[in-house]
Amino acid sequence: MRVIKSYKHAHYVVELFQYGEKYTLKIKDRGIEQSYPVPEEFVSVLDDELNKSSSELYEKIAGLFEGMHYFWGRTLLQMKESEGGSDNGGKEEEIV
Repeated sequence: MRVIKSYKHAHYVVELFQYGEKYTLKIKDRGIEQSYPVPEEFVSVLDDELNKSSSELYEKIAGLFEGMHYFWGRTLLQMKESEGGSDNGGKEEEIV
């Protein structure tokens, strides 16, 4: 798999990969990564959309990552607490 394009964004690492005749979009945010298969006929449309920093796609991605960070952070906190980890005094903390 090789990177065929990287997109500049203030919050995310966004890369489009190609493997043979298949394409994959990978988006990373603070340690969490999502991968999406991209049909070949959508590559150019997706490229246009990802080049817009204020794209509606980025707004939707933000919502997805917010949920994933919350879920993963809560999961790690629960695992820490179940192992008798230190009490944080009831304060919420961002783990991821």
